[in-house]
Amino acid sequence: MLPDRHIIGHVSESVLVETEASVALRELEAAFGRFATVALDPCADDEIEDILRRFETIRNKTAAVDDRLLQQVTQRSMPFNRGCKSTAVYLKFLLRIAPAEASRRVKAYERFGQRCSGSMTAGPVYRVTAAALQRGEISPAHAKVIADTVERLPEQVAYDHEDQIETEMLGYAATLDPR
Repeated sequence: MLPDRHIIGHVSESVLVETEASVALRELEAAFGRFATVALDPCADDEIEDILRRFETIRNKTAAVDDRLLQQVTQRSMPFNRGCKSTAVYLKFLLRIAPAEASRRVKAYERFGQRCSGSMTAGPVYRVTAAALQRGEISPAHAKVIADTVERLPEQVAYDHEDQIETEMLGYAATLDPR
């Protein structure tokens, strides 16, 4: 067996390899396990509020990780290779999630993730919102409201003001709930 920190940069049939992604995820699982059981009673009220805010930022950042994972899933045609008619169906079976949740994740990826097709790469449709989501500054619900709003704009208004409206809505997202 390989030492815990051993990472090999290539895959071989004869050698068990652990990628950097697997190591980082294992470390995250361990840190989360520790955090989930740590005593909170000794914390002062201000510290509990700080922990809540910081944990919410981490929770928000997970949406950007979902987008990166779905980029890999679609780029590798994994749903098709597994006999699924869509990425949402693939996620439903792989992760045992509701069809609506699977569809929501795919739509979020299509809006805020980087998409690849062959040698072509397209950045997020909503770049500024995707960057804020990656930093954990807004929630996935905020990002959805922003995208939904921009997509409902009349065509000419969207063409002329889409970036300005997206940026202004991000400012509101910093102080308002997503509803």
